[in-house]
Amino acid sequence: MITLIFSGHSTSISKAVQRANEILASDIFYEKIASLPQMCNTRLSSPEIATILKTTNRKIIIQTFWNPFGAKTKNKSSYGFLVNRKKISTVTAYAVNTLINETIHAIGSLENEIDLSKLPYDEEEENIFPWKIGVIAEIISRAKRYA
Repeated sequence: MITLIFSGHSTSISKAVQRANEILASDIFYEKIASLPQMCNTRLSSPEIATILKTTNRKIIIQTFWNPFGAKTKNKSSYGFLVNRKKISTVTAYAVNTLINETIHAIGSLENEIDLSKLPYDEEEENIFPWKIGVIAEIISRAKRYA
């Protein structure tokens, strides 16, 4: 199972990490990924991506930085990334989207089974796995509020 680890002092990031971990442990999350249409940035099918992600045993370390002019996140390595405290949303669902999106990028950078760079694609296109998976996580996060 993929697990996000954050030991910082930001309450909003801690809450988003906790919610993201709940989603990453949820079978519904992987069922939603498996039902996606074919994405343009990989040759793997959606069910294959869902299976790989569900069976991946990886701890992703999340650290923070503060820069009012910097990006929302920075990829540090395949084992973690940095989150800009100034730029990440304080709305949990939006922050979960960002955290899950960056987690998929980190796992994809391992050069293992998930290679998200095999096919040429436009970075602005919405039909790519990290973006779509982040949106799924955001939707699930919002739905839980009303359940």
